[in-house]
This record gives sequence, C-alpha cells and structure tokens, in this order.
Amino acid sequence: MLPNSKILIVDDNREFREALARILSATGYDVDMAGDGEEALALIKTKKMHLAIVDIDMPRMDGIQFTIKVKELIPSFPVIIVTGYTQFYKAEEILATGAEAFLKKPVELPMLLDLIKKLKTSG
Repeated sequence: MLPNSKILIVDDNREFREALARILSATGYDVDMAGDGEEALALIKTKKMHLAIVDIDMPRMDGIQFTIKVKELIPSFPVIIVTGYTQFYKAEEILATGAEAFLKKPVELPMLLDLIKKLKTSG
C-alpha cells in the first residue's frame, strides 16, 4: 500500500483509533475512521478506500460481520482484523471470513506497516 492510499480504521475505542490514525497519517497515508462496522460499511459505500484495519469486538456490527459484508460488496478489499482478546478467537476462523491478516493488540507498528505495504504490492 503506497502512501496517500486511503486506510479506514474501524474501532469503538476512540483513543486507539485516533492514535493509529495519527501514526498512519504521519507515515503518509490518508486515514478515515469509524466507531463500528455499520459506520464503516456506510463510508466504504460512499468513499474510495484501499484497506481497513478493523477491531473484532464492537457494538452494532462487529469486525467479523463487517469483513463478511465488505467482502460480499468488494471481494478484493483488504481487511486486517485486530483484537486484544486473541484467546477467544482462532486465527483460522478469522481468516476464513476473508480477512488478509489477524493481529493482536497492542499492534506492533513495524509489523503493521510492513503488512500494509505487502498488501499493496500483492494486490
């Protein structure tokens, strides 16, 4: 994913969302944010996005439901799912939704930035 690409951060934790947005913006990415899957899905339907970083546990529409719905709309749309509760989820089950990656919070920034670049070069 090249700088100036549009990344959507979807997380009900405002502090996490804003901190990650500041970091990605400083790296050259254009960032939008949503507090849950419903809000994120509405944004994707109205704006061009290149990738989403999505928390699993959110109100209204969680990250798994969001991933399934966005993949129905845009099958090639890259989704990185993140959670602080990896003990409750199996990576295989999460990746079966169509997500490209499943990362544990706190997210290791160098790993996330490398993954974002890798998804762009493979897509």
